[in-house]
Amino acid sequence: MTMPSTRDLNGKTCCILILLASVFAVTALLTCISCSSSRPPRTDKPVRADVAKQKPPEKKAPEPMKEIQAAEARIFNLSEVSEEPTFIKSGTPHYPEMARLMGAQAKIILRLVIDEVGDVRSVQVIYSSAPKFRSAFEQSAIKAAKQYKYKPAIVDGKPVPCWAKVIIKFKLN
Repeated sequence: MTMPSTRDLNGKTCCILILLASVFAVTALLTCISCSSSRPPRTDKPVRADVAKQKPPEKKAPEPMKEIQAAEARIFNLSEVSEEPTFIKSGTPHYPEMARLMGAQAKIILRLVIDEVGDVRSVQVIYSSAPKFRSAFEQSAIKAAKQYKYKPAIVDGKPVPCWAKVIIKFKLN
């Protein structure tokens, strides 16, 4: 069978033939790739019996993750403490300038970890009402919350780390 020249074919038929040739080429390439990946392993070197019987090493959690899990295991909820943390000093949140100019307001609720000394160890945004400038409001609230100082929570007469929630409102007068 001889292939007709492109002069004999109309434009649609020529495009279909080119497309079919492309599909066959891709199929052949994928077949070669799948064949090469399913080959048996090389047997040039003999495998030692003691190495073949060894179990693969167990995957261990990274050390920082263990530290975080251990630290979080020691953080008390407010319902578990005999004395809740007492607010001592605040940081003033900076009103984002562009949000002020645009008249935007927001309410940000933060979840804090207050450590045994009364410092804010970590801050997490759990709610933000800001439809615009959300990131600017949240970053300002987080920065202010990290400056807060508390009298720590107490359990069995000892200061302990605990969770707390803080609401920061950005309102224009």
